[in-house]
Amino acid sequence: MERRYNPRVPTDKMIHFSVLSENQIEEYSGIAKNCNYGGLFLESEKIVPQNTEIIVEFEFKKEPRPVKAKASVRWIREEEPVGMGIQLLEFEKDEQRNFSLWLSDLCRCLGYKDNQDGDIDELIF
Repeated sequence: MERRYNPRVPTDKMIHFSVLSENQIEEYSGIAKNCNYGGLFLESEKIVPQNTEIIVEFEFKKEPRPVKAKASVRWIREEEPVGMGIQLLEFEKDEQRNFSLWLSDLCRCLGYKDNQDGDIDELIF
């Protein structure tokens, strides 16, 4: 059984992601159906192979530009709902804080206990 320090929180957040393919960047989008501080399930018609590194972009109303993170496809699901398990690896600059604030607010709104430890590397995904 998979264990996580933080439970997945349901969401319907639009996510854009990009993949470097044959020296060009391919851009796609999908819906984050659930997420925690270490990753998310990304429902998308575009599936990329397991262990592919991607860049995910989150748009938040309070931020003037998208919050970006380097991520890895940990697993794929080819039956409905089609999508990928994404592990968040590294945020650009101080953008992990912006993502964490959004997720903390979402946890409070949905009545979840927020167990954020602030260290994404120590999470089990």
